[in-house]
Amino acid sequence: MTASAIMIPIGQTQSVVKGLTQFAIGEAGAYTAGQVAYHGTKLLGGSEEDAQTANFIGNIVGGYAVSSAASKFSLNNVKNNVSEQNFANYREFSTTKIDDFKTNFKDVETRITVETRNVADEIQRIQLKAVGVDETGKIRIQDYTTAKDGLSIKRQDILDNLSKYGGTIVGEGKGRFTGGTKIEPGTRIDVISKPTDSFTIEKVSSFDKVKQYTSELYKTDLSLEEKVQKLQKYFTELDDKVDINVPSDAQYVKSIEDGWISYDWPERLGFKKGTVHPITRTSGLPERWDRFGHMGGGNFSDIPSEGPYTYSQRSIPYVENLKAYHNGNFKTDSYFDKIDAISEGDIKIFNRILREEGIEGVSQDQFLELSDKYRKYISDTSTSLSMSSDDIKYGVHGKAAEWGDMSGGAEQIVTPFGGIDMLNMGMMEEFK
Repeated sequence: MTASAIMIPIGQTQSVVKGLTQFAIGEAGAYTAGQVAYHGTKLLGGSEEDAQTANFIGNIVGGYAVSSAASKFSLNNVKNNVSEQNFANYREFSTTKIDDFKTNFKDVETRITVETRNVADEIQRIQLKAVGVDETGKIRIQDYTTAKDGLSIKRQDILDNLSKYGGTIVGEGKGRFTGGTKIEPGTRIDVISKPTDSFTIEKVSSFDKVKQYTSELYKTDLSLEEKVQKLQKYFTELDDKVDINVPSDAQYVKSIEDGWISYDWPERLGFKKGTVHPITRTSGLPERWDRFGHMGGGNFSDIPSEGPYTYSQRSIPYVENLKAYHNGNFKTDSYFDKIDAISEGDIKIFNRILREEGIEGVSQDQFLELSDKYRKYISDTSTSLSMSSDDIKYGVHGKAAEWGDMSGGAEQIVTPFGGIDMLNMGMMEEFK
């Protein structure tokens, strides 16, 4: 339902429901449903009470569009067709919350219109319920709803975009929020809901934000290069960059998918041909390890005496991010014994080793999950490297191959399990 549809032919139908189904959608504009209804009613000679009632309906319907056909109709009896109790509840609730907002924040203004853009760079406008400034001088925004299902999908989407990409106040504005005032990316927006607890848009994790943004890019007609550039820009605007990786260049990317990035990974797991060797009890593991990225992965490097390898030496196709850096020690005393127990399916020996190290034993289901991961590692790695299962039993190491503009050459280690599992099993420790 677009905002056009809320300019209901009440004069003809005397019914909100019937009017909603009969009204034809006109030319699209860039206003929220509530704002269209409010200003449309005022333009047609309605009272302030009529306009506020229409604004309430618009906020329930959601969406953003304005129709030139609206001038053909009247909202003269709209308040008789809306649950006065619902409207009274909303008005009482929002008034109370705005008063609370004014108590805790400075320079609060209501009904401020801002312009933002979605991932496709299309303009979106929305009328904010309340805007203020906190003690640090940062802008804070609140929105309110008494609807059972919360905000409309469209209104929530625009608020999400405003929080992610920022925006600009349009029109004359009010008080200190004059036209042209910038709303910075990452601005906190609290949505206060009567039937549920309030929630804050900014509290979405960075992983979820990047995943959502990648999903939005997937739906656009932008070129791969444009999508990668937008991802890079989005990354720079994130407050929390811990373990976030985005591509450094489109040449390393196959496609942007629905919530994830498909990289054009090189052959042989990124190892330079002829450099891959088994990790054995004899050859052992380096004492120190490091990696860039979430600890779910099983790719590591040693740490040279002169300092960590560069992104280029590692041939990892990401924008450099020190917040994604992890390092620690391999615990080689039981590394090989634990892998033996898993490969042989012996949960008793595995749990005995864990308990001897002060680690709680695993359940049968947890052990089966580890066994499944190990079998998958053996299958995938032996295929990728054309090596026997015995040769890759404890992992492999070698030199990173050149890739695109990256030099390679770093010592690379691939282990049977990801970092999180190895930390939990006491096969490595991380320095915080």
